[in-house]
Amino acid sequence: MAARVLRIGFHWITVLLVTAAFAIAFYRNGLDDPDQRLFWLDSHRTIGLTVLALTLARLIVRLFWKVESAMEGTPLLKLVSNASHSALYILLLAMPLLGWAQSSAKMRKLRLFDHAFPRLIARNPDLGDLLGQWHETLAWAMLALIGLHSLAALYHHFVRRDHVLLDMLRVHPDQR
Repeated sequence: MAARVLRIGFHWITVLLVTAAFAIAFYRNGLDDPDQRLFWLDSHRTIGLTVLALTLARLIVRLFWKVESAMEGTPLLKLVSNASHSALYILLLAMPLLGWAQSSAKMRKLRLFDHAFPRLIARNPDLGDLLGQWHETLAWAMLALIGLHSLAALYHHFVRRDHVLLDMLRVHPDQR
């Protein structure tokens, strides 16, 4: 039960952090003031590194404390579910690592709650630009996958009428 509550908490905290990271990235692009842009870039990086740490913690919890899935269905449905969840985890790890590598390549200081992070790679502005393009491309892929993930939750609730969505909202099926 504790592992389930922990996993649900991780899920919703991740939702909030990823939403904030996207909102900041979109907002920051429209700013002209360099100081404001830097402030929001630092905020975006802090959130990204927090997502990285949280995702690693989520994976550790998944590894050591198995939680029975509420989803029932065909083997194909389970395969698609597992594949999409795996892709989300990969993106939740890859995005912050790409951002960190991009910052390293562009010689930007990376800090999280006033703690300096080491550089992942040596200074290379051209590689930094390429990593930035990959970061942005994966961001769009992540946004699309999050949209599909959300639609799948609604499909479970309204079409399949199972308890997958209610379980993630922490509402017990008998309390409907």
